[in-house]
Amino acid sequence: MKVPTNFKEMFFFNAAVMGFGQNNQWMQLILDQFDDIVVHAADSYRLQEECDILSLVLAQHKGSKVRLTDFKAIMLASLRSLLPKDWDSNHEVAWNWLWENTERILRAHVGKPAVHQKALERFVQSLTEDQLHHLREQLFARFFEE
Repeated sequence: MKVPTNFKEMFFFNAAVMGFGQNNQWMQLILDQFDDIVVHAADSYRLQEECDILSLVLAQHKGSKVRLTDFKAIMLASLRSLLPKDWDSNHEVAWNWLWENTERILRAHVGKPAVHQKALERFVQSLTEDQLHHLREQLFARFFEE
């Protein structure tokens, strides 16, 4: 057995040891966004954006129930395992703070993406072809503005 050397490997190792297995697709979805969340932790606006993206991704998940507290437990165990000599109470407080903020933002969005999607679909279906064309042009310009 290969010893995990990075966070993702250690996360899946600890998930297996803690009885969560590797078949929790939602954990992979969070891990895919986790680096962006960590990188932008100091910028509350950007952290909000990253959590908004993650909430949309999780809203599309149709598998097992998303249990954010399970992710936190595995995340902390993995970080402690990777940094055994350096880990201290300051690390514990900082990583708990990050995840508690992330979890608070995600919980605020539970169930909302589906409602927003339905409202957006109704809105788009109510537009004429000319209005749709104008909307596409405006979205394109806004999306690619510098």
